[in-house]
Amino acid sequence: MILLYAILSGIMISICIVWLYFLLYTIMSLRRSPCLRQFATEGGLNTGRVNTTKNDLPMVSIIIPARNEENYVDECLNSLLKQTYQNFEIVVVDDGSSDRTAEIFQYYGKEDARIKIVSIDEKRNKPDGWTGKTWACYQGYIHSAGNILLFTDADTTHSHCTLSLSLQFYLSNELAALTLIPRLRAEDFWTRLTLPILWTLSYAKYSPQKANNPNTRVGGYFFGSFIMIGRDAYEIIGTHERVREEIVEDVELGRIVKDRGLRSQVVHGEHHITAIWARNLSTLWNGLRRLMIPMYLKEKAKAVMITFATFLMLLMPLILLLFLILWYSIDPLSTTFNSEKEFPWHLVLITCSIVSMVMLILTSIIQSKTVIFQSLLYTLGFPIAGSILFASFISAIFDSSKNNAISWHERNYSYSPRN
Repeated sequence: MILLYAILSGIMISICIVWLYFLLYTIMSLRRSPCLRQFATEGGLNTGRVNTTKNDLPMVSIIIPARNEENYVDECLNSLLKQTYQNFEIVVVDDGSSDRTAEIFQYYGKEDARIKIVSIDEKRNKPDGWTGKTWACYQGYIHSAGNILLFTDADTTHSHCTLSLSLQFYLSNELAALTLIPRLRAEDFWTRLTLPILWTLSYAKYSPQKANNPNTRVGGYFFGSFIMIGRDAYEIIGTHERVREEIVEDVELGRIVKDRGLRSQVVHGEHHITAIWARNLSTLWNGLRRLMIPMYLKEKAKAVMITFATFLMLLMPLILLLFLILWYSIDPLSTTFNSEKEFPWHLVLITCSIVSMVMLILTSIIQSKTVIFQSLLYTLGFPIAGSILFASFISAIFDSSKNNAISWHERNYSYSPRN
């Protein structure tokens, strides 16, 4: 029994140390990572920092792939058409929608000549070996004319100065690519509950500070809601054809850009763009599986380790605390020791469990307040959020070898990693 207590105490002390690291690193990284809002204090594109005139401002092609997005495309297009920066075109790609998405595109296309409409008939046009979104993005690129491309999602909205500020940042820093971290908007209770924990864990591993450092082993990544990339750089990395089979294509594109040594930046843009992470429990569940299945098929050990760590970090402290409370409530005398020399292992376990949960909540509160912008009360739902994450990861691992294991945007995919 003493050995068991010692092992559990060692595990719980380690969990406390990890959460302390997460808390301190989150605070430090949020302060040091680039933020478009801070850059905005210097003004828009025509402040003199970038040596351009009205006639030679670069042409930006905004590419929007969309499949059954009738509830969101109005807001997206309206936000883009109100940009203070004016030298752009919008290439909307209707990816075989069965709702009113194509009709809405046609309406906007008639109202504004800057909008080009590309329609995809999946049965006749899409080659084998492409996912729906990668093919739609590639078609948008083919029909675009700008020397700077901006890929964004149909459920993303932009502030009126997003294009101006991001383009200024892109040009001033002589970047090949720029991606903005969006404010993640949740439309349902389960996603609001899960986002603080999911974002906290992701940020600790893949913070902008790590991704932007060419000397770190952390790969680059993009957010599909905002990928600004030069046409030349996009062609150098092989366009979306290079990632045509990928389910999480934006992350893979970012990795390739960094691996090729092209200069790119991940920048906080939560005050300028808003994107929807999941729309209900079903899309949340499938979205988490969509992240885990490719990872497991590429790096099994890493995926299993992340799944196990999810249980330890999010669920074990509470489970252990509840067990000890229940145990000693049934047998209060078990807390009385026969000798003064006997070490109070139960107090160590209870203390570590409480401390780790407090630091978990504090870290989630910081992310909720600075990145997610939702009620801090949702951070208290971490046991449910942890259970959803853990269950979805386990489900993904067991289903990874099945055909059509991934369900995303009303399509089913089987994933086979490239050699």
